[in-house]
Amino acid sequence: MSSPRVAVCIALLLLLGEARDSVSLTCNPTDLSACGSAITSAEPPSQRCCSKLKELNHCLCPYLKNPNLQKFVNSPNARKLISTCGIPIPKCQLEPS
Repeated sequence: MSSPRVAVCIALLLLLGEARDSVSLTCNPTDLSACGSAITSAEPPSQRCCSKLKELNHCLCPYLKNPNLQKFVNSPNARKLISTCGIPIPKCQLEPS
């Protein structure tokens, strides 16, 4: 493989890696729908719910800071759900007012 081709391949791999990382860090509240019944009732979480929560663990603090979402994420059922799924309850830093 020639040197310019190698450089192009490396550049593409780096760009794809960055795109994958930015996509994986996207927080979409509708992704929590897999846990809807476990959040709003005492129903135990499904395996799909726990898997989704583990994927979205980095989103919990932003959700807690959102007045429209915090009542769902900070409810007693949600805390129990997070614990049942084996996810540590995040310690979020509050932004200064």
